[in-house]
Amino acid sequence: MFSLKQSRTRFLLAAIALIALQLLAVAALPKENGRVLASNLLQVASSLTAMWACWLAFRRSSPFARRFWPFLGCSFGAWSVAQTLWLVNEALEGVVVGPTNATLILFFFSFTPFVLILFLNQEESRTQDWERTLDFLQIGIVIFCAYLYVFYLPTRWESQQETSNRMLDHVFVVRNLVLVVLLWLRAALGRSNRERSLFSLAAGFVTTYAVLTRVPTYARLHWSIGTGSWMDIFWSLPFLIFAVLIAFWEEPKESPERRPRGLRALLAMHFAPTLIPLMVLALAAQIAREQLVVALLAILVSFALYSLRLVVTQLREQKAAAELRRAEEKFRLLFESNPLPIWVYDRQTGEFLEVNDAAVNKYGYSREQ
Repeated sequence: MFSLKQSRTRFLLAAIALIALQLLAVAALPKENGRVLASNLLQVASSLTAMWACWLAFRRSSPFARRFWPFLGCSFGAWSVAQTLWLVNEALEGVVVGPTNATLILFFFSFTPFVLILFLNQEESRTQDWERTLDFLQIGIVIFCAYLYVFYLPTRWESQQETSNRMLDHVFVVRNLVLVVLLWLRAALGRSNRERSLFSLAAGFVTTYAVLTRVPTYARLHWSIGTGSWMDIFWSLPFLIFAVLIAFWEEPKESPERRPRGLRALLAMHFAPTLIPLMVLALAAQIAREQLVVALLAILVSFALYSLRLVVTQLREQKAAAELRRAEEKFRLLFESNPLPIWVYDRQTGEFLEVNDAAVNKYGYSREQ
């Protein structure tokens, strides 16, 4: 087993080596096919490096972070599979071509785990967490509607090249922008140092990925520069940067939870669960022109799940409030009936907050005194 310091050094050296190899492959390999193959393989290696960093972070993290890192690792694994399919497609064709529809679908949905982490919370439940279950079902509806709107319906009249250009020019940009906004908002609404640190890290990765990968995408669309050029380094850099950041990441010392109030409390509790039905509504409005029945069913099921979630949340809060009242009543009964003098005071000011009858009788002061 390597120490944490050795692991960090190895990730840093691995990132530098992969970047150097990718630049060297583009500069030194004489044939285009060789450059394409090497560049694709090194991009897969970069994403797998980030996935491995998530696994090591998982092993050294607290329970909440242990639920966080597998989502990111799955996202990087799915991206690696999509990139591998791209590699196979180009290898079989023998020329630099665009991705197939299957590859585009996998690339598009590979970042779904970044949506799922929005619903993670620090409280561990030993029973079935129905709120999270309903949230994940909602995300399933979003994925279904997104597939219809982005892939299935347009490809009925688009060629594969037109679909590829539309995805690269518009759809991936919108997806990345939505994720960036949601993740930074989730980081800002975090109630603890741990939450804010983890979600800031995830938001930083998606932001870096969105900015850097726009360079080779623009080059492919407008300058006809495909795989095998030096611009491919921009596909690898976000994963390698993130792998190094994860390796150097340390879980912050926890402070008492900063409970939000007012509008901030409302956003912290409801922004993600409320956003999903709105996304379903927006997507369904677009697919209704071609699939009206499917769109209406998606809206009805989504809002039914949202209503059920509100009921579950209300019941949980009522149960928690009832348990708190019972605990307070039990404490007060034990406090007041105890034959020994007991008092509660503020340790900073020394002010008495509450005394029982035994203390009043023993010391001769009134309760107010």
